[in-house]
Amino acid sequence: MEAIVSFVTGILAVVCAFGFIIFIHELGHFLTARWVDIRCPQFAIGFGPSLFGFRWRGTNFAVRAFPLGGYVLMNGEEPGERAEDPWAHAVKKYLGEEDFPASPTRLLEVLQAVPEAERGADWRDVYDQVAFARCEEFPNLKSVEGNFHDRSVWARILVISGGVIMNFLAATLILWSIGPFYGLGSFFRDWPPVISQAVVGGPAEQAGLTARDLLLKVNERELGSDLEAFHAIGEYPGVPFQLTYQTPGQAAKTITIRPWLAVGDQAYEVADSGEVTLKRSASHPELAGKKLALSRDELVQAVKSASEAKEETYQVVFEGTEKPISFKLSERYPEPRGQIGVHFGVMDIRFEKDVHSEVAAVKPGSRAEKAGFKPGDLIVQVDGLLLLGRFESYGSLLDPALQQISEIDQIPEVKVYVARDGGGEELVLKKDDGPLTAQALGLELRQVTGSEIAAAPFRLIGELLYSPIMIARAYFSKQATSQEIVEGLQGPIGIMQMIYNLADNGIIKFLFFVALLNAAIGAFNLLPFPALDGSRLVFLFWAAIRGKAVDPDKEAKIHLAGLMILLSFVVLVSFGDIKRLISSSVLVL
Repeated sequence: MEAIVSFVTGILAVVCAFGFIIFIHELGHFLTARWVDIRCPQFAIGFGPSLFGFRWRGTNFAVRAFPLGGYVLMNGEEPGERAEDPWAHAVKKYLGEEDFPASPTRLLEVLQAVPEAERGADWRDVYDQVAFARCEEFPNLKSVEGNFHDRSVWARILVISGGVIMNFLAATLILWSIGPFYGLGSFFRDWPPVISQAVVGGPAEQAGLTARDLLLKVNERELGSDLEAFHAIGEYPGVPFQLTYQTPGQAAKTITIRPWLAVGDQAYEVADSGEVTLKRSASHPELAGKKLALSRDELVQAVKSASEAKEETYQVVFEGTEKPISFKLSERYPEPRGQIGVHFGVMDIRFEKDVHSEVAAVKPGSRAEKAGFKPGDLIVQVDGLLLLGRFESYGSLLDPALQQISEIDQIPEVKVYVARDGGGEELVLKKDDGPLTAQALGLELRQVTGSEIAAAPFRLIGELLYSPIMIARAYFSKQATSQEIVEGLQGPIGIMQMIYNLADNGIIKFLFFVALLNAAIGAFNLLPFPALDGSRLVFLFWAAIRGKAVDPDKEAKIHLAGLMILLSFVVLVSFGDIKRLISSSVLVL
């Protein structure tokens, strides 16, 4: 029953989030269009058959069956012959004999004087257009029609910008309502040892572990983070141990699991008999599945001997061959390690209302000063435990991170990575020198201020607007390939999955994500790509500069071509979303 409620809640969250964002965007276009007296006969959320609707001030509002879209139909937005327009005929039919300019009051009198028997179905449309007009007078008959292309360039710029303005406004208001109570929010790769993916064919997958399972214990050792799980499991290279884990909504389970024996990028499966089989190798994938002519103990000894001799490689011999094969040792973890074949890297939304991870001051003569900390340093991570999110940093996590590291015996000293002067520094803290807390170290972190919370929406919008430039710079400077860029984007399926997962995490995180989506949709629509609002604005500004509009038919064809390209790109990104659903992610063990 709990699973059904969770599923229904997730689906409703997706529908509500997309419906709200689309509604807000289209409402912006609608309100600005009506502000300049452009007729809007239809306002729809979704596509397909209408579920319900109503008429208000001359506009037919409807909610349709498929909520992933919506539109405002503005009169005359698409190019066409006015002579064939039934709406233009209706206006001329009832008001064509009047003298212009004419006030709305005068035209209403004319319309009301039309006998009931002569009022067609279109009479109500003409009446509503005149009755709810904001102008003081109509200069000519054509102006009564309320056509988009008949309005001034600046009026059309306002209408096209309306959707983006409303998206940004919605994001700002939501973040302002959350910020004073919860602080600054951001996406954050959380620490708990929650599985994001079990590698197919790996020990964890064969033992029945799946995504979202939480690892609790290795033998009797409790696990407080994914980093601690990494080191705890690493102590058992090819040796069975007791693993306690919990699937959401179920009681904890304890199983016996034999991990792979991992060395560098090689993973070996150890049988109960002691036979060793290479399961995976990035440098020699063609050897996967072959048995070694070494036992588990002989392999461990070969690796330890090479490591103690400070060699960069170790050698193994496979059955049926005499020539040894060299594999590279890992610089950071040269010793054999246990590996059960799971990925960590669960993304969450976290808020910070106390302190940033930025150093405000360093106490003179303190351990922090001796280690090399300086005011202005941004603490990025503590030995693999991140303190930095997508948009914010988390100073309140510094002490918990230091505490986690101090409890991991396999880490002899604490490495703290800081961002400084456009680069990075690795600072080292000794565990034996005393307590590991910010206060004991002599660090003072910068406080989160009310002005930062107030400015957070604008900083978020600014970063989203700047992100296409960052992506372009990364591509042209060869820091990222086109494939890496596409794989890093989230399409509709990926976004729906994130909303679905957040549905169980509380209304505040859900609202933050809705605010972020509003800002992202607004920024995306401002891109000067055909079919997007940004491209329409480019055409309008060009018309304002040259004093002559681009041919509406040519512009429509350009937007149509852009829409086809855009839909193809969405399909391409959606394949990446599907790929991420079946494979991931960050820390593997």
